[in-house]
Amino acid sequence: MTDIELRKAVLTVRITNFAGDLDPADVAEMLDTNGIAASDREAETIAYEVNCVRRSVRSALQAALVAL
Repeated sequence: MTDIELRKAVLTVRITNFAGDLDPADVAEMLDTNGIAASDREAETIAYEVNCVRRSVRSALQAALVAL
């Protein structure tokens, strides 16, 4: 998978599912549904990247709510 394909896969997963943390099996299934092939290692990397972004967004939103 090229860097551009990896970035496309990460964006696909971000757009497809917003509930909770993802595991690599969820990622692989979402990518397969969207016609993107990924190895187990790539699915793990994508799940990690997406989950990190989600946690950052959740933390920022929680901080904003506390500030209100």
